[in-house]
Amino acid sequence: MIRKFVMGAVLAIMAAGVLPAQDAPQDQQPAAQQPATQPSTSQTAPEQQSSSGSAAGQQPTSSSAGQASEEPEITARRRRAPVFSKYEFNVGVGADLGAGVTQDFIKGGALTLNAGAARNFNHIFGFRLDFFYADLPLRANALQIAQASTGTNRAFAFTLDPIFNIPVSQHYGGYLILGPDYIHRSGSLTKSVGAVGGFCNAFWTWWGNCNVFGLPPNRTFLSTSVDQYGYNYGAGLYRRFENNHQIYLDFRALHGTEQGVTTDFRTLTLGVRW
Repeated sequence: MIRKFVMGAVLAIMAAGVLPAQDAPQDQQPAAQQPATQPSTSQTAPEQQSSSGSAAGQQPTSSSAGQASEEPEITARRRRAPVFSKYEFNVGVGADLGAGVTQDFIKGGALTLNAGAARNFNHIFGFRLDFFYADLPLRANALQIAQASTGTNRAFAFTLDPIFNIPVSQHYGGYLILGPDYIHRSGSLTKSVGAVGGFCNAFWTWWGNCNVFGLPPNRTFLSTSVDQYGYNYGAGLYRRFENNHQIYLDFRALHGTEQGVTTDFRTLTLGVRW
C-alpha cells in the first residue's frame, strides 16, 4: 500500500516536471517568431525612402512647371518688342489741298503722287527721303488775268526729313516729320494776248517771269520754270499688318521761295509702306 502511494507520488512529481518542460517551449515560440516580425519594421525604411524619393522627385516637377509658366511670359515679351524695319519704302496717291498764294491761282483737289524711302535707326527715329508730284491746274480767273485761253502748271518736289515714329500698339501708330525741301515748278500758257513790257500783276509775279521792266520780251513769259527751296512738315497715321507691310495716310505741307516768288501746296496721300 505504501509502495503504491510512493510510486504514485513519484509518478505525480515526474508528471509535474514533464508538463512545465513541455509548456515552456510553447511559451518561447512567440519569442522565437519575433524576428519574423522585424522585417516589417525594416520594410518601413524602404517605404520611407521611396516616399522621400517621390517627394524629391516632385520638386523638379514643380520647378519645371515654373519654367514652363515663365516661357509664355518671355514669348509675350518678345511679341510686345518694338517692330521696325531698318529700310522702308513707300508709294501713294492723293490730292492737293492748296495753300498760300498758290491757291489763289490753282484749283484744289488735283492729283498728287508720292514715293519715298526711309532709313530707321530704331523704332522711333529715322530719316526719310520723299519725291512728290503735284498737278496744279490754273483757275479760270488766273487764265483771265493772264489773258490766255488755256494753260498747264505742275510741280516736282524732293524732301529730306527726320521722322519721329509714335507707335501706339503693335499694329497702329503715327509719325511726325519736318525738314527742308526743293521745289521745281513749271507751266505754260497758250494764246495769251499779254503785251511785252506789260504791267506785272499778282498772277505774273507768282508765275515767275516778271522783272522791273514788266513782262519780258520775246513772249518768254508764256512759259515758266522756277527752282525754289524751303521747308515742309507733316504727320501721318499707319496700320501695320503681320507681314510688316503698312497702309498709311500722310498729310504734308510744302513751301518754296526764290526772289519773292513762292510755291505752296498741301498733299493728302493714301499709300503702302513696306
